[in-house]
Amino acid sequence: MTERSLYQLTLAWVRGFYREPEAIFWVFGFPIVLAFALGIAFKNRGPGEMRIGVERGHPESVLRNHVLSKFPPSERDVVERAVGRAADAVETFVSDGLQVAMNRFNASDDNLKSEI
Repeated sequence: MTERSLYQLTLAWVRGFYREPEAIFWVFGFPIVLAFALGIAFKNRGPGEMRIGVERGHPESVLRNHVLSKFPPSERDVVERAVGRAADAVETFVSDGLQVAMNRFNASDDNLKSEI
């Protein structure tokens, strides 16, 4: 295929595209209308904020080394449950909002906190 035939094929495709008004609307008009409508709907609501804390390790160790080190085999069960619980918290945050997630996962009678 020569450059001229590729140019002609592209030109024919672009001309056909612009001859269909519904194609122009869905490609250019609808995204603009949708962005405008969502901007109005969520103008007073900023992004949610989820805080994640890191507990200090042993006083003689450097915090960076503690956070980046691998978990000991004795803590594997607790870590797996904590990761599952964190995933549930993020799903709740996305589906039900920050307040519901905080109330559900920051309870004072949390058994997982006492194990860590």
